[in-house]
Amino acid sequence: MNLKKIKKMNMARLAFQKRWKIRVASQFFDFLIIKQDLFNPQAVKTILILREDNKIGDSIVASGLIKALERAGYAVDVVTGKDNAFIYQAASFAGKVFSHSSKKSSVLKTVCRLRRQQYDLLLDFGDDISASHYAFVSLINAKYTLGFNKEVFKRYNVNIPYAFYDRHVSERYKTVLQKLGLSAENYRYEITIPDIVANAVTMFMAPLLPGKLIVINPFAACKTRLMSDHQLGYVIEKIKQVTPDAVIIIIGPPALMESLKLDARAIKSPFTSFLSAAAIVKQADLIITPDTSWVHLACSYQKPLIALYANAILEGGFINNKVWAPNYAQATQIITQEKNISSIDNKKIGVEIERYMLAP
Repeated sequence: MNLKKIKKMNMARLAFQKRWKIRVASQFFDFLIIKQDLFNPQAVKTILILREDNKIGDSIVASGLIKALERAGYAVDVVTGKDNAFIYQAASFAGKVFSHSSKKSSVLKTVCRLRRQQYDLLLDFGDDISASHYAFVSLINAKYTLGFNKEVFKRYNVNIPYAFYDRHVSERYKTVLQKLGLSAENYRYEITIPDIVANAVTMFMAPLLPGKLIVINPFAACKTRLMSDHQLGYVIEKIKQVTPDAVIIIIGPPALMESLKLDARAIKSPFTSFLSAAAIVKQADLIITPDTSWVHLACSYQKPLIALYANAILEGGFINNKVWAPNYAQATQIITQEKNISSIDNKKIGVEIERYMLAP
């Protein structure tokens, strides 16, 4: 038996185990449900949003929903992972922010705290579901639990069929607003940068300006989406060729920044936090990145953007360059049909740099 066949059999076994576990969990927790009310939007006053996936980009997009709900008078709390909690902890429009580690004791402690809140509505934007997640959602015991494509699970007594795998992720959040009878027009992300962070960045930037500010993040969550050293070098060279007095700042995770060999004409950001880098982006005249976190952040400030994408189909069938597209007029996508972002022709990037840099 060859290795490929063994791997395929093992994946099938794991998939079967997962289906069996979720079936057992759903039967157990659904049995405990005595009565469920029909959904009444007028009965909703308190809302809990699950954002435990640690995805910063998705958390930025979700900020528009939380802001809209808060503006409409709802009390909105959020459950996060450790890596994306800061997005909501800094936001004045978010209520309580709960986070837990993967340890069972931490999860149990959190779910007990959440259950005591007696939420009217729980919003779960996840596509995949596991036995442990279903147990978590069930134990919170919100009056209404809203999910997408969860019609087979009794706990999700508000189900939204959603088969639009080529529509922008923000459409999901707009659908929830509409479900509550709210307007989804002018949906905008909102990121709060604490004053102490903004002031530190302003002091750093003061001697570098005036001059056009170009911010580059060459990194991404997986290796296939990283810009190559050659690409980064070309981009820096092209910017300086078009606008010699441009200020170029490189941002990214500290560990990756340390190992980056950088052209002397570009500056490494001295800051280590995401919000510090966000404060730099807020002042930028152009952002260049393959990472959707920075794409969504650039959208929140409506900044000119060159976004580098691969034409990938992600887990669940979602088309990456459409679902997580920039989705605003000042942005340009450059899409490769190959797996790696590094396969994008430098000349295509150069054309867009010229167009943005020479714009009046």
